Amino acid sequence: EENLKEPDPVLISDSLTMLNSAMEEYDVDAADEIIRQLSEFRYTQEVRKVFMEMSAAVKNLDADGVEGCVETMRGYLEV
Repeated sequence: EENLKEPDPVLISDSLTMLNSAMEEYDVDAADEIIRQLSEFRYTQEVRKVFMEMSAAVKNLDADGVEGCVETMRGYLEV
């Protein structure tokens, strides 16, 4: 937890956009890498819960689930 970075809303927002694109293109490696990068940030408990759901959706190749989580995370980021 102490090694996590403070969230950068713009960087996270850009990563979420890339994640949606990767899922649409079935680019699992890119999606996994984006999830890895996003996991390095410190989130509130609510955002962490959504992040975990989004991570599971990526593993399950659930593009619709990822898209829903991305929209929820954007709401928390207020970018």
